Amino acid sequence: MYRWSLLAFAALTWLASAEARPIADWPYKNLVREADVVVLAAAESSADSDDPPAKEGWEATCVGVNTTFRILTALKGEAQGRLTLFHYRLKPDMPYANGPSLATFRIPAQLEESGRCYLLFLKTKADGRYVPVAGQLDSVLSIRPVPGPWEATK
Repeated sequence: MYRWSLLAFAALTWLASAEARPIADWPYKNLVREADVVVLAAAESSADSDDPPAKEGWEATCVGVNTTFRILTALKGEAQGRLTLFHYRLKPDMPYANGPSLATFRIPAQLEESGRCYLLFLKTKADGRYVPVAGQLDSVLSIRPVPGPWEATK
C-alpha cells in the first residue's frame, strides 16, 4: 500500500509541475454567434503585412500576414468577392514554448491541382480587413479546412 501511495504521489507531483497553456473551447455555436462574417472561401495569395511588429509578448515572435481569399459563399454577414484576413506566422527559427496555434493556408500556386477551401469565422477590423473570431493567439480555432475538390483559381 505504501509503495502505491508513493507512486501516486510522485505521479501527481510530476503532473502538477508540467506547464501548459490553456486553450479556449470554441464550438461552432460560439464561433457563429461571435463572428461578423462566416464564409466559405479559397486562399488566393499571402504576403507579410506592413503593420509594425509588436515589441513584446507572444506577438513579438511573429510576423503579421495578409491573406487574400476569394469568397465562394457567405453563410453570415454581407461579405462578397474577396476579403483580406490579417493573421500571424512565427518568425523563422523562432522557438516558443507553449506557443500560439497559428493558422496556415495552402495557396493555389503552391499546389499541383486545385486549392483548398476554408470555413472562416471572422470579425471585422476598423481598416476593413478581417481577423479570426477566436483571436490571434489560437487563430487556427477560427479556421476550418473543408475537404473536397474545390476549384480555387477562377
